[in-house]
This record gives sequence, C-alpha cells and structure tokens, in this order.
Amino acid sequence: MNEVETPTSAPMPSKRRWSRIWLVVLILGVAMWALLRTSQPERDPRLVGEWTSDSGLIRRYHADGRFDLLTSATGPVLVFGRPESWRTENGELIHFHHQSVNERLTRWLQNLFRQQTGVLRIGFSDERYQVLELTETTLKIQQIRQPPARSRPAEVFHRTAPDSHQ
Repeated sequence: MNEVETPTSAPMPSKRRWSRIWLVVLILGVAMWALLRTSQPERDPRLVGEWTSDSGLIRRYHADGRFDLLTSATGPVLVFGRPESWRTENGELIHFHHQSVNERLTRWLQNLFRQQTGVLRIGFSDERYQVLELTETTLKIQQIRQPPARSRPAEVFHRTAPDSHQ
C-alpha cells in the first residue's frame, strides 16, 4: 500500500505567539528610542560660558557639551578620569562622563522600573544640581543628594567676562 504524502505547510503561529513577538519588538523599539534620545542631550544655551564663585572656583560650560572645572583662572582643569560633559533636564543641571551604549542601556533598564522601586540610578559619575536661579549674570545651583545625605548649601556663581583673566 502506497500512501501519497501531501506536503504540509508550517503551522501558523498562534495569537499568543504573535503577541509575544510584538511585545519584544515594542520593548526593543522603546530601548532604541531611549538610547538615541540620551545621545542628544538638552543643553540650556544660557549656561554656556564661564562662571566664577566667590571662592574662586570656576565652572566652564562649552556649547558642545564639554565641562571644565578649575580651581582658579590660571589653574589647570581638574580631571576626574574621563572628560566631563553637561546637560540640562527638567530644571536640573547634570554633569556626567561619556558612556558607552552598553552603559546607557544598563542605566535605562535600571531606571525603567524606578516608579515601582523608588530607586533612581544616576551612577557614581553623575552630579545633579537644581538650578535655583539663572540670569545673564548669576547662576545659583544646589546639589541634589540622596535623602539620607545632608543637603549642601546653594552655590552662587557670576558670569566671568571672556577676557577678564587673560
């Protein structure tokens, strides 16, 4: 008895399987959007320039996102490992080191569930400041610290004229 075999087509994926596939695609899309969004940080152009505190500490914000910290007008730039950058976000000034895509993805995944856990991971290299006042001549900021740490007093800086110490 010869039986004729009929070709069978591959089984169609179930609705549940398609739902999982679309969920994975959606998660990957959101992750890529977040990575691309963080690669183009916001920068308030009013901060660009040099700002000096009463103690002589100088913060220099470059338009391209670089950030320099100097102890005096003639002193060297303080370097803490990798070069520092800056960005602004929701009324905050953030100093950070450049991160690889892997580092950004890890941070994004950690922060994805921060609403449920109450923990926001900003990393050891980030410094966040609340901008209390920003005018043409004055910058007043206060470092944002985790709740157990005592808050530091606000720092006041004044814009330095470009040729005032050359």
